Amino acid sequence: MWLAEPVDTTVRVAFVNHRSLFPPRDRLLIEAYLTESLSVTVARLRSLTEQFPDYWPGWWGYADLLIHQAPFTGTGYVESRAALERTLQLDPDLAEGWTHLMWLAARQRDTAASARALRELTRVWAAPEDATTDYSTRSISTKTTIYHALAQLVRSAGAFDSATLQAVARMISSVRPPHLDGPRMFGFNQADIDMRYRVLQLKPPQDIAAGQWLAVSLGWAARGAWDSALVAARRYANTSASPGVALDGYRLAVVGNWVGAVDSAAVAQWQKTVDGSIADLTAEGRLGRDDPGGLPRSSRGAPGARKRRHQGRPNA
Repeated sequence: MWLAEPVDTTVRVAFVNHRSLFPPRDRLLIEAYLTESLSVTVARLRSLTEQFPDYWPGWWGYADLLIHQAPFTGTGYVESRAALERTLQLDPDLAEGWTHLMWLAARQRDTAASARALRELTRVWAAPEDATTDYSTRSISTKTTIYHALAQLVRSAGAFDSATLQAVARMISSVRPPHLDGPRMFGFNQADIDMRYRVLQLKPPQDIAAGQWLAVSLGWAARGAWDSALVAARRYANTSASPGVALDGYRLAVVGNWVGAVDSAAVAQWQKTVDGSIADLTAEGRLGRDDPGGLPRSSRGAPGARKRRHQGRPNA
């Protein structure tokens, strides 16, 4: 059973300390993660799949790592997809594997793969007691709405139909903590923005509404519409009751300045807002005010490169 949950520290310590008692393939899987080096973990997992080609947890660990860390491992969709397909061949009831295939399909705009992933998720979630991944009934209902919506976006090149948009907006309007991930994660920036505005039309509770404004700001930034992004960030700062939220707007302004799309006056204005709530910031927040993401100063960027960066990735 794959629980898709963090492992309790005491449990982790116990199996690490007694890993010599496990069968070789399980021991190697444990040891693959006993390093701070990502490249070493990748190499160990790859070796594990070669030594035990029918061991699905090894393939799943390898596929999951490549999918989440591909930019840092020097791999791409080909390697990630191959490892994931082998995982699903060995365990077709691994719901979490099918969700990951949907992610890859969405990023690759692969309509056939997204339809297949949705079909298999529907099958597995229809009988959760048989699924390798353990989900609650409420979680399955939420995930079903999300993955139906994502598959629809892949089919339609990034445009929600009205029924799907309403269904996903209604779901998000009542989910806590506020659901900030969305179509934007797969390059469907305009669809994400449309979805957030529809949620706001439903008059959700304050904390959920604030989260939508934050997501809208990120969506507009992803599209290169920095003025709209900062307006939405201001709405987020004014709506949220959480302390120190202006720091998010400040960070966004700094990034916009770095890519050449936001002037220094706007950054200074946000910095002034952050300074006005400095007492509410955590130690980490104060560090973020002084060094927002460790970005280089905009003057270091080549003008041509900055111009290309600030154009964003408009969504069809």
